[in-house]
Amino acid sequence: MNDEAVYAVLLHGERVGSLRFFDSWPDARSDTPEDVARWIDEHAVQTRSRLLGRFA
Repeated sequence: MNDEAVYAVLLHGERVGSLRFFDSWPDARSDTPEDVARWIDEHAVQTRSRLLGRFA
């Protein structure tokens, strides 16, 4: 898991083992870890920006 994924999990206050760590994830229960990883990678820049703004 890359740094952005870890930050994203922390940002959303959920456990790494849960696939429900994003409010915008459409139906996390039916998606694979690979789907989640791809979604995280696609949103990594946005997640990093949100973290930098929140903890600046």
